[in-house]
Amino acid sequence: MPQDDEPMDNSPRAHFAHPASSRKPSWPSSAGSAQDPADLHKHNSHATASASAPSAQLRTLLPARVDEPASSMQPVRKKTMVGRVQVAAACLGCRRRKVKCNGGRPTCQRCAEQGLACEYDADLDSTRMLTLKRRQVELKTEIDDLRDLFSLLQTRPEQDALEILRRIRTGPAGDVHGVVDFVRSGDLLLQGTALSTAASGLDDPQALRVDNRAAEEPYAIRVPARPWTTIAGDGLVSELVGSFFAWDSMFWLSFIDRASFITDMRAGNPAEAKYCSPLLVHAMCALRCSTSPRAKALSTILGFDIRDRFLNQAKKILDQENGRVSLPTVWALAILFICSASQGRDRAGIMYRFTAYDMLKRMRLQQRLELLQEAEDDEEASVAQRVYSRSLWGMYAFESCVAFVYLNPSAFPRPTMPRMFHDRKTGIKSINTGFVDDYPLSTAILDAACDLSDIYNEVMVYNRQAKAEGVLGSQADLERRMLHFQEVQACREALPVDIQSSRHFTPGACSLDSFADQVLLAIFRPLHHDVSLPNSSLGTAGDVCFSCCEAGILGAERVERDFQLQQQGYSVVITYPLYSAAITLVSMLEHPRVAPLFTRVCRLLAEMQDDYLLTAFCLHGVKAMAEKMGLPIPPATRPYFTDLRVGQAQLQDVPISFVLPGWDDMTEFLSHDGGIAQEEGLGVEMGMLITKWNAMSTS
Repeated sequence: MPQDDEPMDNSPRAHFAHPASSRKPSWPSSAGSAQDPADLHKHNSHATASASAPSAQLRTLLPARVDEPASSMQPVRKKTMVGRVQVAAACLGCRRRKVKCNGGRPTCQRCAEQGLACEYDADLDSTRMLTLKRRQVELKTEIDDLRDLFSLLQTRPEQDALEILRRIRTGPAGDVHGVVDFVRSGDLLLQGTALSTAASGLDDPQALRVDNRAAEEPYAIRVPARPWTTIAGDGLVSELVGSFFAWDSMFWLSFIDRASFITDMRAGNPAEAKYCSPLLVHAMCALRCSTSPRAKALSTILGFDIRDRFLNQAKKILDQENGRVSLPTVWALAILFICSASQGRDRAGIMYRFTAYDMLKRMRLQQRLELLQEAEDDEEASVAQRVYSRSLWGMYAFESCVAFVYLNPSAFPRPTMPRMFHDRKTGIKSINTGFVDDYPLSTAILDAACDLSDIYNEVMVYNRQAKAEGVLGSQADLERRMLHFQEVQACREALPVDIQSSRHFTPGACSLDSFADQVLLAIFRPLHHDVSLPNSSLGTAGDVCFSCCEAGILGAERVERDFQLQQQGYSVVITYPLYSAAITLVSMLEHPRVAPLFTRVCRLLAEMQDDYLLTAFCLHGVKAMAEKMGLPIPPATRPYFTDLRVGQAQLQDVPISFVLPGWDDMTEFLSHDGGIAQEEGLGVEMGMLITKWNAMSTS
């Protein structure tokens, strides 16, 4: 060890063990103790000198006395001190009297000798703190069970409630968990019954051929449809699940751990599955049906919309779960919100979003992971560590992306659990299959998305502060925004080569790039377009916003060319940078260079409306914005506003709560009708703008 007067080396270098020559060796003495080499040298010298003395000086050895015990001739050995045995927990009596306790069960040695009652407040082979933590989790589970029981008695039909009461009266005293578990098991049976009644048309030969061919898609993951769903066969379900992980889970919906989900789904046991459920499978399939050519072909053959069938079944199962808390339910709720938002009904689906966040907080994943680690179940703890960390950080990144369309910071707090979903020792592999999920790549993308989410949320909080203090555009404000700009650029430069869209264009890398541009829009869009930035190479705030919009549109056009036109599908996440580009460019239409780019983004939105009705509402909102600002729509763009898939009845109450930036013209237009989205005046609701604009144009 270094001496007190020597400086410690705190540099981040590997600390190697000292060489053997620097250590002070010791040898055993005849007394069984260690002896210093110098002392040993003197002892040997003395022994040699004694041996060289004349033999006359030596006394004659006499025979030993008979009555002397032989053991007296042995050298006296030092008694070895035995250290006090550490015990996990002392009994209450010894701890109260502050004396040593040997931890004996059921009675320790001291209490037994003194005839005292011996009590412990810690479990066997466990510390008091671990026992308290375990008891805390048990009490939390018991409280959740009691709440579930109360909810069951309150919401179930009278006949079911009476059966629950009978079960309580006839069962063991205080067995709340047993009663609730009994009801939940019954719900699983109900789910199975509902699934069996949902199937239809799978015996049609043409439908069967389409279903079988779906499994041949390059991104399909072979999974069984049953017992999870009977709406479609193994082929289509394999395609839909595979496309979810190839498109949505690579960036936006990255909170689901693919390996754990697939393992549970292939096991085919809903009652034992931890990371898969019928609800989650139906939600995933409903989301992916929107862009699946096979799903659309099956809908035509069977005579019903298979997407609606999956979605309705998911909602039915969710209702049967009665608020049961689980990770698959959390994931499914977030997906159901996206299903609603993609069809222009985010206001109706917002309850799914916030219920998912609340449920995930209530699960206390950090405490659950600590208990698993204490139980020394290495395999289960390792899987849970990866799944829990990915769930929390993936939900944080997801909400940070979603929150931008509401001009808010993330409604889900930044996790305190470390990012343990990304094993950096595995490195990053190159993509060979084009766009199929590659696990190290997806975790690297999530890692970068979390870094960008931190910057985004700091920016959005600052935007509110700057608006309230009236410092927008000041020198200090511009310097602050340039610091955030540099942070985003540093994140981009630190990206591994394989997730840089300029080097390897994949849907995940493209979405990550769009998210970085979204953060830049959050930084510079609150400024007036003509504000010059301190960095002269950037030009004005409008120049940066224009470049971000152009990059998002170029990425969407390449996805269309490389994947969408080859009928390989795409993701709803691509509509978000297009939406941001459209509402940003419409306020800049007075500049000649904006019109061609604005036309391109409107074309992309119009061609996606058959899959995602949200884009039709976006175009209505953009048109209303242009008219209220007194800006004419470019002639080349007008055809994309003439054949929108939204009727007049749907425009009377538009269920979209996306927030448009609060430019003065629109803010004044809606200020008397409660259309201001926030008290700070940061924006107005797009749905309210469309509804009022439609009412005025039809009157």
